[in-house]
Amino acid sequence: IIILGYGGAAKAIYYYFIKSGFNNVLVFNRTKKKLHNKKKKIFTKNYIHLDKELDCAKIIINTIPTNILKPKHIRQIRETTIVNDIVYISFNQKFDL
Repeated sequence: IIILGYGGAAKAIYYYFIKSGFNNVLVFNRTKKKLHNKKKKIFTKNYIHLDKELDCAKIIINTIPTNILKPKHIRQIRETTIVNDIVYISFNQKFDL
């Protein structure tokens, strides 16, 4: 499982997978951050190392507003990989009450 980003939503997703017993969860972030994992001391990986892991990922979850996947990355993703983008951009909307 690959998670792109480590903001609030990514932390919740990471926590869910770890608590559910998934051991191979990789988090990529632009800066090195300690992952909240009681079993071992691990850190996020830098995006420059992403291409080394994409071809074996079964799930990829994007949590950042910018698309960091370049065409070379997209070619590495298997057809059977589940890709999810949880980002949405809210627009200022008026609600008539």
